[in-house]
This record gives sequence, structure tokens and C-alpha cells, in this order.
Amino acid sequence: MAKLVFLPILLSFFLLPFLSLALTQDFCVANLLLSDTPAGYQCKPAAIVTSNDFYFSGATLPVTIDPFNISFVPAYGSYFPGINGLSLSAVRVFLGTNGIVPLHNVPRASQIIFVVKGTIMAGFITSNSNVVYTKTLSQGDMFLFP
Repeated sequence: MAKLVFLPILLSFFLLPFLSLALTQDFCVANLLLSDTPAGYQCKPAAIVTSNDFYFSGATLPVTIDPFNISFVPAYGSYFPGINGLSLSAVRVFLGTNGIVPLHNVPRASQIIFVVKGTIMAGFITSNSNVVYTKTLSQGDMFLFP
């Protein structure tokens, strides 16, 4: 009986490193030559990773306002290869007076909002129980969207 219990535990320790790339490598720079998948981009070969893969300068692009009175510059895997697989996303947002961000999701990533100027109401709805979490934020405040 002890052998039956020991075998699954032994197999679990043997297979665990292969279940998550996070356990076997520091990063997984997006290989933009391949298509995006539900699990993100495949990793670029380490031999061709450069410092530019961890750099994003697009946040300085001009602001254009859409019908919701919002403009954003995304820094996701296809724009910022080094962020691939880290469960993070980054975006520069300009929210005009009475602007609104429509309901949306960011697959495989969490976001943190940092208010540079003004006041906004931020919030999210949980996907499993439809609980709403909101908070009014002012200059210098941060809010997490898990």
C-alpha cells in the first residue's frame, strides 16, 4: 500500500517542472514570427533575445480620443515581447472628461492602474460570481485588476 501512495507523489515531483514554464525559466520573450495562442506566444530562442525585447517606447505616442472619450496605447505581448508569459499587461490611457472604458477582459494578465492626474472610478466584475469591486481614485492612487 505504501508503494501505491509513493508512486503518484514521485511522479508529481518529476512532472511538476514541465507543467509551468515559470518554474523552468526566468522569462519567455514572445516569438513574433509565430502566431499568438491562447497560452500566449511561444518563446523566442534565448540566443536571439536582446535588451530591446524588454523595452517599450510606445507610451509617448500621440493621444487620439475615440467615441468613449478614451485613448490608449497597449503594451501587450505583440507590442512588448518581454512581457509575454509574465501574466502582466501595460497600457497608457488618457481618459477625457466623462470618458468611459467599456467592459473588456485582458486574457492571461493582471493590470494595475496608476492615476497621474484627475479622479476616476475604477472597478471590475469577478468572472465566477459577478461580484463588483469599485473604488474612486485620485492622483497618486493605484488599483489592481486581477
